[in-house]
Amino acid sequence: EIELSRQETEKTTIDSSRIKELRKDLESGGGAIEQVIIYDYSPIIGKKLKNVELPKEALVGTILREETVVIPDGNYTFQIGDKVTLLGKKEDVDKTIPLIVGTPPVAEAEAEEEAKKPEE
Repeated sequence: EIELSRQETEKTTIDSSRIKELRKDLESGGGAIEQVIIYDYSPIIGKKLKNVELPKEALVGTILREETVVIPDGNYTFQIGDKVTLLGKKEDVDKTIPLIVGTPPVAEAEAEEEAKKPEE
C-alpha cells in the first residue's frame, strides 16, 4: 500500500485571479488569450484544423466540446458549439477571431443593405 502526501492528492486548479494574472502577463508582452464559440455561420464548421489558414503567431489551444476538453491536432474537425481558446501575439489573435467566428447573418445582411443605399 502506498500513501500519498496531502499535496500529491489535492487537485490543483487555477482560480479566476490567476487567469486574470495570466491575461495581464500575456498582454504586457504583446500577447493575448481569447475564447470564441463556433456558431452555425462559422466558415470553419466541418473543416480540419490543418486546413484552416491561421496567422503565423496565433495558436489554437484547448477546445471545449460539450463538457470535454480537447487538445486538438491537425485532424481535429470543428463543430458548432465548440469553445475555442486562442493564444499568441495580440495582433495575430485579433486577426484569427473573425476567421474562426465568421460574420453573423444579420450583420452581413445589414452591411449589404447599407451598401445598396445611394450616397448623399
